[in-house]
Amino acid sequence: MSWLLLRFVKWIALFLLMSGTLGAFASSRQRDRQAAAYWIATPGFIGTWVAGYLMAETRLISLGSPWISASMLLSLASLALTVWSVEKERRGRLLVGAIALGALIASTGTMVWKMGGTMTKSVDDVEEHP
Repeated sequence: MSWLLLRFVKWIALFLLMSGTLGAFASSRQRDRQAAAYWIATPGFIGTWVAGYLMAETRLISLGSPWISASMLLSLASLALTVWSVEKERRGRLLVGAIALGALIASTGTMVWKMGGTMTKSVDDVEEHP
């Protein structure tokens, strides 16, 4: 896959993840919040991770790079809070939403600015496929 196509797919997936996260906290009906979390945020999360993995493999970037690890942890925390919050009517939903959205924004920031430097794979570590 081309690098530009992977970047485009990742931004679309990130848009879905952000939209689903916002929808999970902004709607007044629980059923709508659940739909946003399960059918918009979760596919966006999966798409973001798959596209990110393929981008890292394309550029021989280690998934152990600090910015990738931080981004993965923050996006997973954001999705976990989003899904947890829609299970039942909960007090403090807006506070949890703010934390989930903050984690998602921080995750995006680590991807954009590549905080902590990038570790690359050695060409010798990559298996050649016939």
